[in-house]
Amino acid sequence: MEFGQVGQTKGLWSSDSTVFGVVHSYRHGNPREQKFSPKFNMETVAWSYDGAFICTSSGDKSCRIFEVATRRSTFTVVHEEWTRCSAFSHDGLRLCTGGDDSLCRIYDLTGSDLADPILVLEHSRSIRSVEFSPTDKFVLTASVDKKARIFQVVPDTPEEEEAKRQKVAAIFKEIEDRKKAAELAAQNPGKPCCHSCGTPYVNPLFCKQCGEKRVKKKVQVEEDPKLPLEPKPEWEGTGQIREFKHVDSLSEARFNSDATKMVTASGAVRYMGLATVYDVEFAVELMKIEHDGVVTSARFSPDEKTLVTSSEDKGARIWSLEDGLELRLWKHPNFVQTASFSHDGRFVCTACHDGNARIFDVRTRREMQCFRHPEMVTCASFSPDALQLLTSCGDAAARVWGAVG
Repeated sequence: MEFGQVGQTKGLWSSDSTVFGVVHSYRHGNPREQKFSPKFNMETVAWSYDGAFICTSSGDKSCRIFEVATRRSTFTVVHEEWTRCSAFSHDGLRLCTGGDDSLCRIYDLTGSDLADPILVLEHSRSIRSVEFSPTDKFVLTASVDKKARIFQVVPDTPEEEEAKRQKVAAIFKEIEDRKKAAELAAQNPGKPCCHSCGTPYVNPLFCKQCGEKRVKKKVQVEEDPKLPLEPKPEWEGTGQIREFKHVDSLSEARFNSDATKMVTASGAVRYMGLATVYDVEFAVELMKIEHDGVVTSARFSPDEKTLVTSSEDKGARIWSLEDGLELRLWKHPNFVQTASFSHDGRFVCTACHDGNARIFDVRTRREMQCFRHPEMVTCASFSPDALQLLTSCGDAAARVWGAVG
């Protein structure tokens, strides 16, 4: 399998450690608070899709937005419990947060009152990851209550509602047609029947009933049709439309590029972990990949041919989505908290509890950079242009790493 063929990176992460270093650092609070207040873990960090802003989630119960270039804080919201995760919408107009208070909040960053969320989505336990769909119409959450949920946060237009009704009607019609064809074929045992409608063949070339070209394949009575018997109903307006139950607590859930699939990371301490791929439309499981420890993150590659996972078994791995085979393995000295691709698919970055954020070349498997932190690294992600790396650390700081020469 070829790696890193999605696009080209403007710059290259070389193995020369003298070229790269901290470009910017960000901390919560004013200088006095930073000096005298207790230090809390910086739980997660995320880029805006234009690379101009970052959002941070911290154990100090706050979520903040910083302008990357000026390091100026432009937005702050304080929750009742630890804030575990946050994410920008693709258009940059909204922010989604989640934490230990079991509430997923969505804020309108263009509104006059930024302190109050425009939408609150309730869960039963702590939320560990949030993400907008590519269209910003849906939000995907992963919770300690062993469930991944998809919420519709923007109502359908009348045209979308009609298209949805027609699609569901077409699915039910196809299922009904297949049932009738199987029943009719069962009434004519031993006779060649049309695969589409079940009518016994009279003409040697096509079906006289429906006009379909004659095929040799025998019609079988299907006890388990390929299509689901009950497509999941959509809700009108906004609300939860999908729920994916798991055996263990979830660490993360992510969409693919068009939100037709999603992957979850789960596991229990001292037991194996799972990365599970689902079909979003019909809420069916497509693939399950076992690990020897809790899976802490799982994300699709840009070309969606592979999956990168991190685990408490101290490994970061790339898996084939075609056959589930392990293609790459990078062992670490301690738990790996996150692993993700660069946006061109050429590199993978990892955040490790040994206090290092690492960048690997996917094609050659080489470690290109290792950025040392004072404490454990809780999150790492590439900027949209893949020229910089954003990390969060247990020392209550977020850092942007890149070329400093």
